[in-house]
Amino acid sequence: MKEIMDAVIDTFSVFGPDTSKVLMFHIEQKFGLKPEEIHKNPKLFHEFLQNLFGDYSRSLELSIYRQVRSANPSHDSEFIRYFERHALQEVKAA
Repeated sequence: MKEIMDAVIDTFSVFGPDTSKVLMFHIEQKFGLKPEEIHKNPKLFHEFLQNLFGDYSRSLELSIYRQVRSANPSHDSEFIRYFERHALQEVKAA
């Protein structure tokens, strides 16, 4: 899903211009999740973010979620539903 990948890359870019490439390499090497398959496995992507960024992962997930919704308000993938159930609820609880 292009919207999700664009949002992930854009969110990771806050760490610098080449950081997206480094993080994509890391997620594939450490978690076995290819970048083009991130949208198919939101739970593993969530675990990757938490493992690498700890509590800051919530902010990254929220940014990705908002960008996808902004690009397409009717977007309804498993990835977005997962973030609604988990990431957003964690933010509300904090």
